[in-house]
Amino acid sequence: MAWYVNSGFEEVTFKFPAEKGTTRTQTLALNPEKNVQNGFAVLSGFDLCYTNKNQFQYGDLKIDLKLNGDAASITCSVALRDGSDGREWSGWVKAVAVYLA
Repeated sequence: MAWYVNSGFEEVTFKFPAEKGTTRTQTLALNPEKNVQNGFAVLSGFDLCYTNKNQFQYGDLKIDLKLNGDAASITCSVALRDGSDGREWSGWVKAVAVYLA
C-alpha cells in the first residue's frame, strides 16, 4: 500500500459558452509542484442552464472530472440532456485538483 501526502491544491473553473449539443469537454492546464506523484479532482460547484427563456426539465445531468497523467491537466466533461438532446446551454463548473506527493 502506498502512502501519499497532500502537497497542495488548485481551483479551476471550466466556462462553457452558449452552444447546442448534449456533451461538451474541456481540458485545462495545471501547475503542480515538481514532486507531485498522484492526485484527484473534486467537484466544488456548477451552474448550468438552457440559454433561452423557456423552462425545460433536465432529463440527465452528468459531470465527469479527471486529473490527467502526472496532474499536468484536468478534464471536465458535461452532458446536459432533456427530451430533445440538442438545446443550447451554457454555464460553468468549478473543480479542485488535489495534489499528492
